[in-house]
Amino acid sequence: MFKYGLAILVFAIVIPMTVRHIARWVGFTGAVALAFAVGLAYGVIKSQDTWFGQGSATSLTFVLACAFILAAYAALCLTVARFLTRKRV
Repeated sequence: MFKYGLAILVFAIVIPMTVRHIARWVGFTGAVALAFAVGLAYGVIKSQDTWFGQGSATSLTFVLACAFILAAYAALCLTVARFLTRKRV
């Protein structure tokens, strides 16, 4: 039970607030590009297949999927934050 609560805390509060804080420095596009780069690095580190022969296509797919998913999550977090902080008329 504690494990899931910690995951919810990290993915619902910590990461969106960190992305929003970084976006204040570098802007929306810069924050999404940084998330894409972090996703690439994560994918390279976590890829377990070989980078030669048959495994290279699988590894490249995994790395790109990690990058796109993290960039999409960062863009979603920033969009929701912008929507929530918008002044209501």
